[in-house]
Amino acid sequence: MFKSLRKRSAIAGIKQWLSSQKRDRRTSSLEKAATIAIAFDATTDKTRKEVEDWAAELGKNGKKIKLLGFFNDKKAPAKTPDFPFFFAKETNWDYSPKSEKALAFIGEKTDLLLVLNPQQLLPVEWIAARHKAAMKIGMHTENPHDFDLQIEIPADKGVPFFAQQLRLYLDKIK
Repeated sequence: MFKSLRKRSAIAGIKQWLSSQKRDRRTSSLEKAATIAIAFDATTDKTRKEVEDWAAELGKNGKKIKLLGFFNDKKAPAKTPDFPFFFAKETNWDYSPKSEKALAFIGEKTDLLLVLNPQQLLPVEWIAARHKAAMKIGMHTENPHDFDLQIEIPADKGVPFFAQQLRLYLDKIK
Protein backbone atom coordinates (compact mmCIF):
# COMPACT_ATOMS: atom_id res chain seq x y z
CA MET A 1 0.00 0.00 0.00
CA PHE A 2 2.83 2.38 0.88
CA LYS A 3 4.48 1.77 -2.49
CA SER A 4 1.19 2.49 -4.28
CA LEU A 5 0.71 5.75 -2.39
CA ARG A 6 4.28 6.75 -3.14
CA LYS A 7 3.79 6.04 -6.86
CA ARG A 8 0.53 8.03 -7.01
CA SER A 9 2.25 10.92 -5.26
CA ALA A 10 5.11 10.83 -7.79
CA ILE A 11 2.76 10.79 -10.78
CA ALA A 12 0.74 13.68 -9.33
CA GLY A 13 3.98 15.59 -8.76
CA ILE A 14 5.12 15.02 -12.35
CA LYS A 15 1.72 16.18 -13.67
CA GLN A 16 1.85 19.30 -11.52
CA TRP A 17 5.43 20.05 -12.59
CA LEU A 18 4.59 19.65 -16.29
CA SER A 19 1.48 21.84 -16.07
CA SER A 20 3.53 24.76 -14.78
CA GLN A 21 6.41 24.52 -17.24
CA LYS A 22 6.95 26.00 -20.67
CA ARG A 23 9.69 24.67 -22.89
CA ASP A 24 11.20 26.08 -26.08
CA ARG A 25 10.41 23.19 -28.44
CA ARG A 26 12.39 22.70 -31.63
CA THR A 27 12.38 19.74 -33.97
CA SER A 28 15.75 18.15 -34.48
CA SER A 29 17.31 15.10 -36.07
CA LEU A 30 20.31 13.07 -35.01
CA GLU A 31 22.33 14.76 -37.74
CA LYS A 32 21.31 18.33 -36.82
CA ALA A 33 21.59 17.94 -33.04
CA ALA A 34 24.92 19.19 -31.68
CA THR A 35 24.26 18.08 -28.10
CA ILE A 36 22.38 14.93 -27.13
CA ALA A 37 21.49 13.87 -23.59
CA ILE A 38 20.61 10.27 -22.82
CA ALA A 39 18.85 9.35 -19.57
CA PHE A 40 18.50 5.63 -19.03
CA ASP A 41 17.86 2.74 -16.67
CA ALA A 42 21.40 1.48 -16.07
CA THR A 43 20.43 -1.37 -13.77
CA THR A 44 21.36 -4.18 -16.18
CA ASP A 45 24.82 -4.76 -17.64
CA LYS A 46 23.37 -5.38 -21.10
CA THR A 47 21.57 -2.02 -21.27
CA ARG A 48 24.59 -0.16 -19.89
CA LYS A 49 26.86 -1.67 -22.54
CA GLU A 50 24.38 -0.97 -25.35
CA VAL A 51 23.92 2.67 -24.30
CA GLU A 52 27.66 3.24 -23.92
CA ASP A 53 28.30 1.74 -27.37
CA TRP A 54 25.56 3.85 -28.95
CA ALA A 55 26.82 7.01 -27.22
CA ALA A 56 30.34 6.30 -28.49
CA GLU A 57 28.97 5.88 -32.02
CA LEU A 58 27.09 9.18 -31.80
CA GLY A 59 30.17 10.86 -30.36
CA LYS A 60 32.27 9.73 -33.33
CA ASN A 61 29.91 11.71 -35.54
CA GLY A 62 30.89 14.92 -33.75
CA LYS A 63 28.01 15.04 -31.27
CA LYS A 64 28.49 16.13 -27.68
CA ILE A 65 26.90 13.33 -25.65
CA LYS A 66 25.82 13.58 -22.03
CA LEU A 67 24.77 10.41 -20.20
CA LEU A 68 22.91 9.90 -16.94
CA GLY A 69 22.21 6.40 -15.69
CA PHE A 70 19.85 5.37 -12.92
CA PHE A 71 20.50 2.24 -10.88
CA ASN A 72 17.28 0.88 -9.41
CA ASP A 73 19.12 -0.20 -6.29
CA LYS A 74 19.69 1.29 -2.84
CA LYS A 75 23.46 1.52 -3.27
CA ALA A 76 25.96 2.38 -5.95
CA PRO A 77 27.17 -0.46 -8.19
CA ALA A 78 30.30 -2.36 -7.16
CA LYS A 79 32.12 -1.37 -10.35
CA THR A 80 31.75 2.36 -10.92
CA PRO A 81 30.68 3.10 -14.51
CA ASP A 82 32.37 5.70 -16.73
CA PHE A 83 29.24 7.88 -16.89
CA PRO A 84 27.39 10.00 -14.30
CA PHE A 85 24.72 8.06 -12.43
CA PHE A 86 22.45 8.09 -9.41
CA PHE A 87 20.65 5.35 -7.55
CA ALA A 88 17.43 4.80 -5.59
CA LYS A 89 18.79 6.09 -2.29
CA GLU A 90 19.47 9.44 -3.98
CA THR A 91 15.77 10.13 -4.58
CA ASN A 92 13.13 11.87 -2.50
CA TRP A 93 9.94 10.31 -1.17
CA ASP A 94 8.18 11.01 -4.50
CA TYR A 95 11.06 9.44 -6.48
CA SER A 96 12.32 12.85 -7.65
CA PRO A 97 16.11 12.92 -7.85
CA LYS A 98 18.14 14.76 -5.22
CA SER A 99 21.56 13.71 -6.51
CA GLU A 100 23.88 16.56 -7.56
CA LYS A 101 24.75 14.67 -10.76
CA ALA A 102 21.07 14.26 -11.66
CA LEU A 103 20.26 17.90 -10.91
CA ALA A 104 23.25 19.08 -12.99
CA PHE A 105 22.08 16.86 -15.87
CA ILE A 106 18.57 18.34 -15.69
CA GLY A 107 19.95 21.88 -15.78
CA GLU A 108 21.91 21.44 -19.01
CA LYS A 109 20.18 22.56 -22.19
CA THR A 110 20.57 20.18 -25.10
CA ASP A 111 19.15 19.85 -28.58
CA LEU A 112 17.84 16.34 -27.97
CA LEU A 113 16.95 14.25 -24.92
CA LEU A 114 16.64 10.49 -25.40
CA VAL A 115 15.01 8.53 -22.58
CA LEU A 116 15.56 4.76 -22.40
CA ASN A 117 13.30 3.60 -19.61
CA PRO A 118 11.57 0.31 -20.49
CA GLN A 119 10.53 -0.37 -16.86
CA GLN A 120 8.97 3.12 -16.53
CA LEU A 121 11.04 3.87 -13.44
CA LEU A 122 9.78 7.06 -11.82
CA PRO A 123 13.19 8.64 -11.10
CA VAL A 124 13.96 8.46 -14.83
CA GLU A 125 10.49 9.85 -15.58
CA TRP A 126 11.30 12.82 -13.30
CA ILE A 127 14.55 13.43 -15.18
CA ALA A 128 12.66 13.39 -18.49
CA ALA A 129 9.98 15.77 -17.20
CA ARG A 130 12.41 18.33 -15.76
CA HIS A 131 15.04 18.34 -18.51
CA LYS A 132 15.14 21.47 -20.69
CA ALA A 133 15.93 19.79 -24.03
CA ALA A 134 14.50 21.37 -27.18
CA MET A 135 13.18 17.96 -28.28
CA LYS A 136 12.43 14.98 -26.05
CA ILE A 137 12.07 11.42 -27.31
CA GLY A 138 11.45 8.38 -25.16
CA MET A 139 10.11 4.89 -24.95
CA HIS A 140 6.35 4.60 -24.65
CA THR A 141 5.10 5.31 -21.12
CA GLU A 142 1.72 5.42 -19.42
CA ASN A 143 2.98 8.03 -16.96
CA PRO A 144 2.62 11.79 -17.55
CA HIS A 145 5.36 13.02 -19.84
CA ASP A 146 6.61 15.88 -21.96
CA PHE A 147 7.84 13.82 -24.91
CA ASP A 148 7.64 15.17 -28.43
CA LEU A 149 7.86 11.61 -29.75
CA GLN A 150 7.32 8.24 -28.08
CA ILE A 151 8.57 5.01 -29.59
CA GLU A 152 7.01 1.74 -28.52
CA ILE A 153 9.62 -0.99 -28.21
CA PRO A 154 8.81 -4.71 -27.76
CA ALA A 155 10.05 -6.08 -24.43
CA ASP A 156 12.58 -8.41 -26.07
CA LYS A 157 14.21 -5.59 -28.06
CA GLY A 158 16.86 -3.33 -26.61
CA VAL A 159 18.77 -0.15 -27.25
CA PRO A 160 19.91 -1.06 -30.81
CA PHE A 161 16.26 -1.47 -31.87
CA PHE A 162 15.35 1.86 -30.24
CA ALA A 163 18.27 3.52 -32.05
CA GLN A 164 17.15 2.02 -35.37
CA GLN A 165 13.54 3.17 -34.90
CA LEU A 166 14.69 6.60 -33.75
CA ARG A 167 16.81 7.08 -36.86
CA LEU A 168 13.91 5.90 -39.05
CA TYR A 169 11.46 8.43 -37.57
CA LEU A 170 13.85 11.35 -37.28
CA ASP A 171 15.02 10.92 -40.88
CA LYS A 172 11.40 11.40 -41.97
CA ILE A 173 11.14 14.67 -40.02
CA LYS A 174 13.84 16.39 -42.08
